[in-house]
Amino acid sequence: MSTIKNILYIGSLDTLSNSYMRFKTLNNMGFNVVGIDIDQYVFGSVWMRFHFHLCTGPGIVSLNQEIKKQVDDFKPDLIWVDNKPYVKSSTLKQIKNQYPQIKIINVITDDPFGKFHYAWRAIYKTFKFYDCHFVQREENISELKNWGANRVETCFRSFDPNFHRILNDQEFDLNNYKTEVGFIGSYEEDREEYIAYLVQNGIKLTITGDGWSDGKHWNILKEFYTGPSVYGDEYIKRINGMEIALHFLRKANRDQQDSRTFEIPACGTFMLAERSHLHLNFFKEGDEADYFTSKEELLKKVKYYLNIKIDRAKIALAGYRKCYSSGYDHQSRLTHIIDCIKTNDIVIKKIKRIVACIYIDPDFYPPTINAIINLSEICEELVVVTRNHAKLDFPFPGNVKLVKLGNQMSVLETEKASLIKKVFSFLNFTANTLKYGLKNSTNVMVFYDAIPLLSFFILKQFYYKQLKDKTIWYHNHDMPNTHNVRKYSVGWFASKYEHRAMKDINLFTLPSDDRLDFYPEWKSMNKYISIPNYPSLNVYKTSTLGKIPSDEIRIIFQGTIGEEHALEALIELLNDKIEGKSLRLVLKGSVRPNYKKTLSELAEMKGVSDRVDWVGLGPYCELPALTTTCHIGIAIYMGNDNVRKTLGTASNKIYEYAASGLPVILYDNAQFRKYLDKYNWTFFTDGSASSLNEIIRKIVLNYNEISGSSRNSFESELNFENKFNQVLSYINASKKC
Repeated sequence: MSTIKNILYIGSLDTLSNSYMRFKTLNNMGFNVVGIDIDQYVFGSVWMRFHFHLCTGPGIVSLNQEIKKQVDDFKPDLIWVDNKPYVKSSTLKQIKNQYPQIKIINVITDDPFGKFHYAWRAIYKTFKFYDCHFVQREENISELKNWGANRVETCFRSFDPNFHRILNDQEFDLNNYKTEVGFIGSYEEDREEYIAYLVQNGIKLTITGDGWSDGKHWNILKEFYTGPSVYGDEYIKRINGMEIALHFLRKANRDQQDSRTFEIPACGTFMLAERSHLHLNFFKEGDEADYFTSKEELLKKVKYYLNIKIDRAKIALAGYRKCYSSGYDHQSRLTHIIDCIKTNDIVIKKIKRIVACIYIDPDFYPPTINAIINLSEICEELVVVTRNHAKLDFPFPGNVKLVKLGNQMSVLETEKASLIKKVFSFLNFTANTLKYGLKNSTNVMVFYDAIPLLSFFILKQFYYKQLKDKTIWYHNHDMPNTHNVRKYSVGWFASKYEHRAMKDINLFTLPSDDRLDFYPEWKSMNKYISIPNYPSLNVYKTSTLGKIPSDEIRIIFQGTIGEEHALEALIELLNDKIEGKSLRLVLKGSVRPNYKKTLSELAEMKGVSDRVDWVGLGPYCELPALTTTCHIGIAIYMGNDNVRKTLGTASNKIYEYAASGLPVILYDNAQFRKYLDKYNWTFFTDGSASSLNEIIRKIVLNYNEISGSSRNSFESELNFENKFNQVLSYINASKKC
């Protein structure tokens, strides 16, 4: 669709609604827009509850009749449904059959799958009839697609420059609205707890919104309550009158941003908002807005900005300018939607098939799981060829096919297998790589680590013509030549021929730029991308945020349990109490029998065996649930080999702790300082019991703020998706796809 002139707009046309502002903006943009106001059909009779909750009743019938009539008379290029659609599937089918050229979109500002999903359930089956949905929440993308949605894009909230603005003295009397701290919004329990905490600590403020008189802290909040929700000019005047505008996100709707995210700064008011990864993307923390995660952090920042007015004014001005310079207004957002629709017919088609070859089961290398999840979104089928190590598999999306070779055996058992069995295992792996890789429908082949690359090297000697038409991507998760491999073993050959095999690859990735020193020929190439071993937003959806250690501090080490992690020093501490709290050590992962015996004997000698929990191996999908029950993460590597020298972005456990809201204790060396010194949730130790004791004490004394910062760092920058998008872009842009 190259031209859109006529738009049929279906939504609330209440002049105080954001839906009406979008309708008006489309008119101002020059489109010929005819509006159908759903309010008169849905809310204008005694059938209102049936209409709203069940999407049925005489009003819904009349609405759909009017939609079909307007389509016949107006013949729009685009049907724009704003927010909750009351359009029946039969209506959408009829339009599609009679007018296949008309595009139908739905701009969803609410959460169809959140706490109030019951009001949406009757219309889930209509999702598949829209050409595109535009959503506010990243979670909604997969949820809508599970119900058959064809295309789902994000398009976030926005503001109206003609309405959300800085008022002058002639427009309102500031004295009638002036308040140091203010909040506009409906009651929610979390909001009440935070605001009551401010009041209990001497902060005077104003609260405006519905439902507050029902809260448990009403007795201390009622003197600060100004009345129910306000709209229109009254709303803008209230925001303009605030020195500090508090902004709480709505948990029931899983919000990471909302309209006030942009409306407050657009009014030139300083915004102090709940921290989220989207908030941090929109406005730089401490420069264009500021954020909080805990009650303590909120109180601290309110006091600071009440006293330091210069900083507050500077940030408010920068936030105001950011709204205009970054296209957060209605017209910019709606232009994005129109552009998406115009290019809908030329959207890059999904890749037919990607084949990923991984010699060790993905469950033992979490970054490969993250890659599979993200790759599955750009292809119709993703085949993962691997060996059978894990008893339970990660719950991958439905288009992922796991080809697990051989009988289930642990990694340790495969290491102890005879040379003949290892050779046959490799040949079987190579044969299956050939089976799936040479199919015409395979566009991309991914080789994780040197042994799968060796399979590629062998196959290309015989099938070069067939393989040259594929996009070949090689990722080395491990370090080259760092392990003592037996001469003429599979690993030895893989190491020997790695660089020769890489001559025919299209893309090379490493988890650390520091490891590029081992591949000097790739330093000047634009086909190299760094993919740090950060966890995925799709896996670490929740954290330990707000869980204050009470009587016991749970310290976790996850990974391969061995020497050089200061575990002995930690066991020595388990008899101590720090700030009145006892300690417990949780050890999660594989361990050699001899070392487990050594630690167990030490714990028994110290009388703390009951304070050491051995969890053992388990599926990766269960790891976040365990980590979020703990309070501090251990990521101490005391060695000095090439692996330790390049672990700054390659140690996934560091960032998995952060994703769970845990402070992290690291070994004090140049590598970890280089990448992690700037964060307040990282602490550096020499590995001694005295150093660990001092660090744990510091963490406990300021736990809430530290925990919030670690989760915030994960959401805003240290997540897998943040870096992997470069790989997705490269693959999509490849001519071979």
